[in-house]
Amino acid sequence: MGQVGFERRPNPDRRPSSLLNWLFTGSDSGGKRAAIVYSLVATCKLHDIDLFVYLRDVLKRLPSNPINQIQDLLPHNWKKAHASSSD
Repeated sequence: MGQVGFERRPNPDRRPSSLLNWLFTGSDSGGKRAAIVYSLVATCKLHDIDLFVYLRDVLKRLPSNPINQIQDLLPHNWKKAHASSSD
């Protein structure tokens, strides 16, 4: 059988770029807020959504959006609504 190489030092290319950012959130609540932002960014990437366009639209609509329709502003729902409105 062949041998599997063992790497003692982690390869920085394999680590998420935000790995060390968790050390500097300032508090537990800051860490939770950072996790929400990172989740939104990752979800936008997953759905091929331009993050700047998404955030600009959502932040503009958020103050007047009813709380019971907040799910409409989630990235996957926002993309569906945005795609149908641009047709």
